[in-house]
Amino acid sequence: MQLNKKIYIPEPILLDIQKRFDNFKGSQKSKGYITVLNMLKTSRTTLGNLKKIKNTIENVESPELSFLLKDNNFIKWYEHTLSRESDRLKTHKANKERAGFNNAHRKAHEKNSSIIPESLNVRVFINENIYNKIK
Repeated sequence: MQLNKKIYIPEPILLDIQKRFDNFKGSQKSKGYITVLNMLKTSRTTLGNLKKIKNTIENVESPELSFLLKDNNFIKWYEHTLSRESDRLKTHKANKERAGFNNAHRKAHEKNSSIIPESLNVRVFINENIYNKIK
């Protein structure tokens, strides 16, 4: 998954978040406050940020972030968005396999050691006279 992929937040979700943000009475230095403030300013977030928010809401007791983002509409939206992106990636890799790629799950920046480039598979022919001079 591209964690830095930008995801635009729908207007109804932004309005719900804005209402909760306006009623927030906690510290303005808290992580949840800053995260939500950035989401409201840009009206978008990244996939990586959504995964962090989901993990924080489900596993960490963060009262600020829970108050600001534990809204049913927001939770349904981020679960749908994360599952959609995950399915898109699975489909992409399945299509690569069907197209005949050897290893569809290998990332583009990883080296495939089973392939030797033609430029490295070169035989060197040296004239005997030149070889004797080099010795």
